[in-house]
Amino acid sequence: MPQGWLSRKLFILFNFFTLGNNPILIQGEVEYLMSSNQPLAPFGSEDVIDSSVTHSLPDMFPVAPTIDLKHQHIWRDTNITGWREGFSHPHPHTLYLTCSDFWSVSQRNARGLAFCFAHALALAHSKYGNDTKTLPEPISTQCVMTDGATFHFVCFQLNTLNFDSGDGVKNLVWFDNNNEMYNKILPKRTMLRNTKYEDYDPEVFKKILALYVNGARL
Repeated sequence: MPQGWLSRKLFILFNFFTLGNNPILIQGEVEYLMSSNQPLAPFGSEDVIDSSVTHSLPDMFPVAPTIDLKHQHIWRDTNITGWREGFSHPHPHTLYLTCSDFWSVSQRNARGLAFCFAHALALAHSKYGNDTKTLPEPISTQCVMTDGATFHFVCFQLNTLNFDSGDGVKNLVWFDNNNEMYNKILPKRTMLRNTKYEDYDPEVFKKILALYVNGARL
């Protein structure tokens, strides 16, 4: 049975990802990250991975996929995962992120996907080196995002590090959005102690629990 380790307020900085000739930096803070001493099993089977070869990625030309990213000077060309080398639980298991009430579903999905990708990529570079393009086996991560009442789930599977070609095996992601655990009814601002929670849906908690125990032998 895998053993878990829960980290809080974990700052991450990954800058070994390049798209074309452009180095891409992903940085931010994860509210909570559960890591494991064993990797998650792949979400997609070998048949699913093989079938991704025929999938065509959207063509954005003449718009570059990096059009809305900001330029920034990078002084340290290293990955920062928040853990020291030799840490006993290096495999990212589940990320827990809070989201603004005003974010759209696509914005929440993008954030969850970016952090799942970054953690999987850092582990791949740690295990196989920075120049590896073909992974011996997939690396999986998962994410739970919430504004306190509605939950969104992301399951990501890193199959390849070849990001400069739309051919071949693709990386995979699954989204499960807008899972309302309960209806949060806010009173007047001066009476927040009277906040009510109605229409509890236990199925949402079952999904959270399923991700939490993923990989465990119960």
